[in-house]
Amino acid sequence: MTPVLTIESLSKAYGAKNVLCGLNLEILPGEIYGLFGSNGSGKSTLLRIAAGALRKTSGSVRLGGATGYVAQKFSLYPDLTVEENVVFFAKCYDANPAEARARAAAVIDRLGLATFRQEPAGQLSHGWRQRLSLAAALTHSPSLLLLDEATAGLDPAARATLWEVLSDYARAGGAILLATHFTDEGERCSRTACLEDGRLTAMVFG
Repeated sequence: MTPVLTIESLSKAYGAKNVLCGLNLEILPGEIYGLFGSNGSGKSTLLRIAAGALRKTSGSVRLGGATGYVAQKFSLYPDLTVEENVVFFAKCYDANPAEARARAAAVIDRLGLATFRQEPAGQLSHGWRQRLSLAAALTHSPSLLLLDEATAGLDPAARATLWEVLSDYARAGGAILLATHFTDEGERCSRTACLEDGRLTAMVFG
């Protein structure tokens, strides 16, 4: 089985500070890889490098397909409606206008956003903004989802709904790299690791 993400000897330094130190990581289709670590441990840095949003210092990152990325901070357009945001991102991945609207309708319905279709994104609560961000990331059916604290700040019901979507995505063959601080989410993951002092150490839940 061909990995959707292969990271070899990945390092990142900010001046004299080493944030990532020779990381090696491989994620296969259908896996949910849970990445734990304290604030400032480098989780966001790792995901941003994998998403192509940040330049690495050394090492290699190889992707086996398209990637969807949900940043820790809401990064969509607050003045656009829910539908306009998702259609816009669908078009960014070369969908024609009719295809973009069809893709947007599908993911909006799947994530329970239909009621807010015409609401400006900036007026949504945190939980609904997280769903919108995930909807935008799913418009092009990526092989890999990179999720930076996507479940943070959600109430238990919203977290459960989000996990239903993520589990369905993984069962369909998608892979997920999820940075989270919720240790109970480790039980939902195929594999888990802790990022500490720039290095990955295995974690076991059970």
